[in-house]
Amino acid sequence: MSVLSYGALRPAAREALRQAHYSPRKLVLLHTGVTVAVGLLLNVLTYLLDLGIAQTGGISGIQSRAMLETFQSILSVASTVLLPFWEIGYLFALLQVVRQQDALPGSLLAGFRHWGVVLRGFLLKGLLMFAVLFAGTQLFFAVYMMTPWGVPLMEMTEELSQTGADTLTLLENEAYMAQMMQSIPFILGGALLLLLPVLYVLRFSDYVLMDQPELGAAYALFSSFHMTRRNFVELLKLDLHFWWYYLLEVLTVILSWMPLALELLGIDLGMDINVVSLVCYAGSVAAQLGLYVWAKNDVFTTYVLAYEQIYLSPVQRENEKEAAQ
Repeated sequence: MSVLSYGALRPAAREALRQAHYSPRKLVLLHTGVTVAVGLLLNVLTYLLDLGIAQTGGISGIQSRAMLETFQSILSVASTVLLPFWEIGYLFALLQVVRQQDALPGSLLAGFRHWGVVLRGFLLKGLLMFAVLFAGTQLFFAVYMMTPWGVPLMEMTEELSQTGADTLTLLENEAYMAQMMQSIPFILGGALLLLLPVLYVLRFSDYVLMDQPELGAAYALFSSFHMTRRNFVELLKLDLHFWWYYLLEVLTVILSWMPLALELLGIDLGMDINVVSLVCYAGSVAAQLGLYVWAKNDVFTTYVLAYEQIYLSPVQRENEKEAAQ
């Protein structure tokens, strides 16, 4: 049996969780609870700030409105920036669990303790994703223009170009923009298809960042690519065993977006849309919390064990550390 097989890793994951010194269920409850609490707090503050902004109409309220809008933007940016550091701490805690070390609530702060290398890792991945998406949009736009669907857009572009129209004029042309909008699903869909393999091969970069932060962000990305490329089939089989977890996770997200979907489809439930949004959001949060407490430890401890199996041996790790120093 392969060391990366579901049958070998899942029982080992359950045993590691059973032998943990501190309750892994409490860790995931704390980790998810903080994330949920931050989201709820941000939504409440945003709602209160929206009310305050609405009450500062007229010229006399310009200064107050600007302050409230600035504070609202700061809250949104702070949440977006800080939460990834909190999320990655969960992987560090599970690494400690697997290695029979003391994984305590403070372990969840590892992302903040190593904020420099973690930030560089996020930036490198972000730049790589942007590059792939940019190249993908250019490629699939060219492909779209060569298909029968792109012929009207190509003809319209040529006609407008002959009249000396610049880019701004093209963007202001309603007929041209209508044709462009029809191309967007094809272009973005193709670009995302190119991005998915990149995300897949970088899946272990956060594990390496938390395991060997002193080796740097670039090393983490390269190691993840190397590990995933060599074990692609085995990892894909392992992922397929957890289809039910990913499906339930997607359903919790869909539930939170249900009000928008109903509105776009023109479905009226005979209730205030704000009430529907609140109910769906609360249901999504409760479902996500329940799913994570029930299954997240089992799933991700299995992946941590897979990482342990395919990463460098302890001797090689020491050699890498010495080389890096």
